[in-house]
Amino acid sequence: MNNFKTSNIKICSDSEIHVIKLPDSLQNLKDLIPTIFLAQLPQHWDLTYNNSSNEKITLHTEQDFQALITNELSASGKSKAIKVFVQSKQIVPEKPAFKLQD
Repeated sequence: MNNFKTSNIKICSDSEIHVIKLPDSLQNLKDLIPTIFLAQLPQHWDLTYNNSSNEKITLHTEQDFQALITNELSASGKSKAIKVFVQSKQIVPEKPAFKLQD
């Protein structure tokens, strides 16, 4: 079985790309992002990647991160690092609930 702890991933934001060792959890990856990109991050951001079917996947949960590790890293092998993108999160303001008049 492949040892994913020694794998690298590419973290991309705009035109800036950094290659890092694969963190052991999604939270550790999220904690690293501000230290890598410093003040260049949008106020609200998400982490995404394109899976082997070229679908855009957002890393919301630890389960999403584990799927990245088990499915994508094992499929790509050590010869290719997976790209994870830091993307601006669209915050949609909540609309007030519609109230029927009596």
